[in-house]
Amino acid sequence: MALNTTDYSLTTLLESTPYRLAYSLPLILVSFVLTFAGAFLTLDRTRTFAPRITSTAVSTRSHAPNRVQIFMRRFLLLEGGLGGLASGYAFGVYFVTFLSLVVPNERGTPQLSSKAFLAVWVLAAIICTLLAGRWKYAALFFTGVSGYTLLALAICVIVHPSLITRVALVSVFLLVGTVLCLLPLARYQHLFVRIGASASGAFGVVTCISLLVGISAWGNVWERLWVSDGAGWGTNAEKGLSAAYCLLLLSGTACDWFLRYKLGENPDEKWDNYLAEYTTSLPNSADRAGTFAPLTSFWSRHFGLGDAHLPTEIIYPVDVDLKQSIP
Repeated sequence: MALNTTDYSLTTLLESTPYRLAYSLPLILVSFVLTFAGAFLTLDRTRTFAPRITSTAVSTRSHAPNRVQIFMRRFLLLEGGLGGLASGYAFGVYFVTFLSLVVPNERGTPQLSSKAFLAVWVLAAIICTLLAGRWKYAALFFTGVSGYTLLALAICVIVHPSLITRVALVSVFLLVGTVLCLLPLARYQHLFVRIGASASGAFGVVTCISLLVGISAWGNVWERLWVSDGAGWGTNAEKGLSAAYCLLLLSGTACDWFLRYKLGENPDEKWDNYLAEYTTSLPNSADRAGTFAPLTSFWSRHFGLGDAHLPTEIIYPVDVDLKQSIP
């Protein structure tokens, strides 16, 4: 097979050490978070949630939130948690990196300069970070797309299939993994999000290390989607980094499972749901000022004369009510 003769690669986009440091250091820190606690910080802890409507339905006017509080609750929620922020940042960086490399190689357009590439991926990372932090399903979507795409790409690095097989494998993993992460099945959603987050984080750690030490097999890993064979493929350095990726992936998923097993789900959200269900199950009565109504017996419910025939007591009588008829 012919080697890659183009210069459109990630190492040429980041032509100097300062650009590589600016690209790699934030990404490697975010990747460590995703590897070992991505799903835990997205679905369990560090995220806020909107209170259920039923839990506030009986609030009085004195406890009604003002406009500022309503704005804070609606628009400044962190439904994705710290894990969502991390997954959004990683997705923005990977998405811009892929587009900046595939367009010049496939369309023949000029490559971005290092400064332009820096500005584009910083802007995309900020936007995706805000979206994934604000909305939970945006975080799940970004985790599914980036995690399972990079997992398939890492498998291609390890197995070395043909070019068409690589493209097909990445496409299938991207579609299936994203759907599995978005399915509202709490029992299985944690598993798929955990695998996607750990795969994305491990990929980021290995790629950043390759860029900093100058190993092109993993540093230019994106070229495997359009190049049949490249320089440095199958070397001992590539195999060592592939082993490191597998080790990070397995240890990251195990660590995330351990965190969920020991610390559990979000206790504030569980308590809010409990209060909401308890409030809606109270024996309310429309003709009473409070939320409780006295229990009635079986005979009163089915054979009673009704509330209209029950004697009523005047709690705060006036003079007219105190007048009694002359016997």
